[in-house]
Amino acid sequence: MNAGNVPPWLQTLWSELTKPPAILRQEHQERTVEDKESMPESQADPMDNAKRVARQFFAVDHQPASRPRPKSTKSIKSGAPYKKAHFHSKIQKNPLKKPLPSVVRESQANPETANIVRPSGSHQNGAMMRNTAYAPPKEINPEISQPLEATIHSAYKEDIAHIHRVQGIWQIETSSGNLYALKKTRLNRARILFLADTLDQLREKGFAYGTRILRTQQGLPYVVENGATYYASEWLIGEPVRLTSTRQAGSCAKTLAKLYERSLDIISNKNSVIPGTFDVNADLEAKKKALLYSLHRTSHTSIAKDIEHTIAEHATRLEADAGRALSLLQSSDARITLNRFKQKPGLCYFNVTSKHLLLHPSGFIQLADFEEMRYSPRVVDLAHLIRHIMQESGTWSNVTLLAPLIAYNRTRPLSQGDYLILQAMLTFPFRIENLLYQYVNQGDVSLSSREQWLKTFRQAIFQEESRHEFLNEFAKKVTHQA
Repeated sequence: MNAGNVPPWLQTLWSELTKPPAILRQEHQERTVEDKESMPESQADPMDNAKRVARQFFAVDHQPASRPRPKSTKSIKSGAPYKKAHFHSKIQKNPLKKPLPSVVRESQANPETANIVRPSGSHQNGAMMRNTAYAPPKEINPEISQPLEATIHSAYKEDIAHIHRVQGIWQIETSSGNLYALKKTRLNRARILFLADTLDQLREKGFAYGTRILRTQQGLPYVVENGATYYASEWLIGEPVRLTSTRQAGSCAKTLAKLYERSLDIISNKNSVIPGTFDVNADLEAKKKALLYSLHRTSHTSIAKDIEHTIAEHATRLEADAGRALSLLQSSDARITLNRFKQKPGLCYFNVTSKHLLLHPSGFIQLADFEEMRYSPRVVDLAHLIRHIMQESGTWSNVTLLAPLIAYNRTRPLSQGDYLILQAMLTFPFRIENLLYQYVNQGDVSLSSREQWLKTFRQAIFQEESRHEFLNEFAKKVTHQA
């Protein structure tokens, strides 16, 4: 590219990033004040906020350029809580840097991820992490500018080499080869504090299958910039799980079961906001009302005649399924299990989708994005997992059920009450209810088009027959319900 065609902001960025860190920080602070006063808000680069936040996390303290960097230090121990492991300027980056391509070849990972750089540090315990399945882009996004980098740079005492935009989050790559994820969130800040403390405690208790939220030099797990809240976390290395794979489905159930067991004795920070406990009965009651409302509303919408006829044909059975699910929760065994949960609650992930369940090159399953995590009866995650497995496989089968069920039971056997709650959640027609709700509330439709909605709805209806056959077998062989 002709140097004369390079945008001024890119020339400035290159000039600043090629200077020694101490000089970069000193001169950047002076320039930021001048730019903020001279640049109209409408002309500000769209990446400014992300850059500014990034520098709050990853900047080195201002020091004379001639001062040598420390040559040795203790690495941050894997499993230690992040509130005791800040990235101070006197801490040297961990020298262990192994390129991921060798790991991919050894672990038979997806070749598309072969250019991902492996974060440095000790990960023998399975703490390798990332937040998406995509490899880092080969080129820096041309919209990057200095302010966001300035914000993140000051928090974690590491030099930023690159910032990339990947699936709605920022990937921060440091000069030492570490990868972090920066996400803009709408979560309450006290809720972020709860998540950060909980994930730290989970790691201390041996749960190394999920990302942790990093903390700034002030000990906060978030950064506020221009009224928006951001948090940074470790970047997960892996690819989306294939739920149609028996082995991977079992590994997913194992990870979810371990999350619940390790969370039973979590101590909440008094300054954090504990998420509301998930009430299975209240949730199914609300879903049933929404289902009945949607079934009524579809007769007043411009829907295809064949779909309208199909909905009317299945309406009675859908209502019966909703009622059956609620009645299972009223059984004595189910109520005993729910009462025990209230006495000793545990955490469920609640984000059981392929894009959030990541397969590490070594073969274990990791969890990304814990924003939905909350207290819940232990089989709720298992129910969501089984439902997604069946839907992706295209049919409901008892054979498909075995792998996740066996893996979950190996962590701690399910009780009769657990099985009844599981049966209730599998009986309720969640997918049909959700699709009908989408159609009735056009503003909430997330599918690309009406034609895509019709296709998805037909597939869901097609699976209803096999779903009922599966539920009948489950009731006879597992819960012994008539």
